Amino acid sequence: MLALLALVGLLFLGLALILPGMLSSPALRAQLEESASRLVGGRVRYEGISVGLLPPALQVAGIRLSSPEAAEEALFAAEQLSLQLDLGSLLSGRLQLGVLQLRGVQLQLVRDAGGFRLPFPTPSGVPEETTEQPPRRGEAPPAGGADAAFPVALALREIEIPGARIRLEDRTLDPPERWDLLVDAGASLDTLERPVEVFADVQAPAGGRLRAKGWLTPAGPSELDVEIDALELASFSAYLVPRGSLQGLLSGVVRMDGPIREPENLRADLRVADAVLLRTDIGLAGDFSGQLEVRQPLGQPQGHFEIDATSSSIRYAGLFEKSPGVPAGVSGRIVAESEGRLGVEDLELKLRDLEARGAWRSGPDSSLELRAAPFDLEGWASLLPGLAPLALEGSVALQELRVDVEPWALYGNLGLRNVSVRLPERPPVVVSGEIALEGDVLRSRGARIHLAQQPLDLELRVEDLFGQRRFRSRVRAEALDSGALAQALGDPWSDLSGPLSVKGDMSGRIGSGGGIAETLSGRLDFEIEDGSLAGVSLLQAAFEQMGAAGPLGILAVEAGRIFGGRDLQRFYGERFERLEGRLVVEGGSAHLEPLRLIYRDYGAELRGGVDLSDLSLDAQGVLTLYEPIDAVIARKAGAPSGYTPARRQVPLAAVNGYLDAPRVRLDAQQVGAFLASYASDVYGDRLGEMLERELGPGAGNVVDQGLQVLQGILGGGRSQRSPPDNR
Repeated sequence: MLALLALVGLLFLGLALILPGMLSSPALRAQLEESASRLVGGRVRYEGISVGLLPPALQVAGIRLSSPEAAEEALFAAEQLSLQLDLGSLLSGRLQLGVLQLRGVQLQLVRDAGGFRLPFPTPSGVPEETTEQPPRRGEAPPAGGADAAFPVALALREIEIPGARIRLEDRTLDPPERWDLLVDAGASLDTLERPVEVFADVQAPAGGRLRAKGWLTPAGPSELDVEIDALELASFSAYLVPRGSLQGLLSGVVRMDGPIREPENLRADLRVADAVLLRTDIGLAGDFSGQLEVRQPLGQPQGHFEIDATSSSIRYAGLFEKSPGVPAGVSGRIVAESEGRLGVEDLELKLRDLEARGAWRSGPDSSLELRAAPFDLEGWASLLPGLAPLALEGSVALQELRVDVEPWALYGNLGLRNVSVRLPERPPVVVSGEIALEGDVLRSRGARIHLAQQPLDLELRVEDLFGQRRFRSRVRAEALDSGALAQALGDPWSDLSGPLSVKGDMSGRIGSGGGIAETLSGRLDFEIEDGSLAGVSLLQAAFEQMGAAGPLGILAVEAGRIFGGRDLQRFYGERFERLEGRLVVEGGSAHLEPLRLIYRDYGAELRGGVDLSDLSLDAQGVLTLYEPIDAVIARKAGAPSGYTPARRQVPLAAVNGYLDAPRVRLDAQQVGAFLASYASDVYGDRLGEMLERELGPGAGNVVDQGLQVLQGILGGGRSQRSPPDNR
């Protein structure tokens, strides 16, 4: 044995003296570079080769690998490659390479439109892979393996790559994104046929580390565990579409087993601390955790996932806001479908009181299906800020809901159970019934609204849900307590009472930009019998104005005497026999066509406009005086005992103000004509004397010329004709 060792020592001493001269030969150098270039599919160059004795080693300096197309751009470089020989292995008939060490490694991985550009683009001269699977760790190599091909077994005991610098460059981004990683890596081998134990310690540029260890085979079973420690996520902000900002620390463990190119299993247990994701419409902050277990992740994935976002805050476009502590999470079973599509079965979605189950399908016609037992709406205003003023109560059930993405469509049914909506300073509106979703159409089924405990049947249909959102509605109600409704609605008719019937049909667009009122059209018919409207009397408003300003000076005094006394005040009562009307809405404008108020002794009819924003009036109408009122007016005007009362009309030139406080304006000409209507039956000679004093001697003869001429004088002011001839 001593003689053998001495012989081996002399052999290496001779090699040390002879090899340097051989290795420095330009011809040999060119041949080695050409062979290596052909092997790896790139251009290989080195600066020099030397041999060491203690320990025996072959050293290659200044290795550089570039692509054939861009020789100046180094994809891989190493300051030194050192290959040590294990002398002791020669005694057992094996040539074992001890340690392969690479120092000063610089590796560049570039991603462009064609994918990743690796340092070994298209290897040539490499034997095709055999379908024979390498043995697992601990198994003996198959018969006829490497030991049959070589006279001695060839093995590499260890590979060391300390302090390697790896640059990842993604040129698909504009501007390109770069990451510089510091890597310590290595591997241990028994033979070239057996699995290789590997480890790597990667330090990210912005903080955080990745530690990987396991064993690999080129085409056979492998196991790899990756431990992630506080990896800073800010480096990945460039991948947000649209652009935004990303922060947080990612930690956890990822395990992969199976062939490297087609892993059999992938398991991950990950956590994100202090996460912040900000985009135009989305904001996430807080802590997240998730678990994933998938078989055949790069083939036909099958597995399970679970994400918990309870400790996080989530907001979306000002419509949704979740605070930390509110339960939120999603889980499901991943399934592979036809044409490479993925899906999720047994999907479970939890958000506050909502616990929904369903499924999700990916692809061009992506869809989401959900079902949920009734859940309480109380407290959901904290999640949906836009609903906060409504103080929602009640429950909703997702009996069946499917959401299709391309194009957007909704299918299913929502059950509303006593859903209460409370408007500011108003009692709640309670809705019950079902909402049917049919693609881009929403319609109600058996819906009923309760306002101040008064039920109204509602039919609603919304078309083009994801476009113009056109709606049609129909409301029906009988014998409602108008007093309760009036108290609930407040002004303008807070003192209204009586049984109310309503029937209406309306249509318009929701969210049209200018408001729903501008697109609203339809009609609303309403009727109240045997009711009252406190503080509203068109008769009183007309008589008070008539008594304050009649036409012609002397008649103003006479009108004031007739209409300004107390004799007519008993007709100003609040009780009416019928109030009915039709409100016609078109293009945001509302019209009374007409509004009728029927009292025991008079009636009124109005036609005109109503401003829906404040219920202000811009109308005209007529006041019809029944016989009892006419009799009082005639008596006060001095009618003879045989006067027969009749119905008379007072035109209302304008009715302004508001529904609860109308202002009546009378036209002087029309009032004059009204007063003149009493001339022949009431005034007689007394009216002639008044005209003599007002218009001069001889004017009283006009009374004998007929009622038509008198009405023209009183209604139109002083006559433009010449005074009659007294002769």
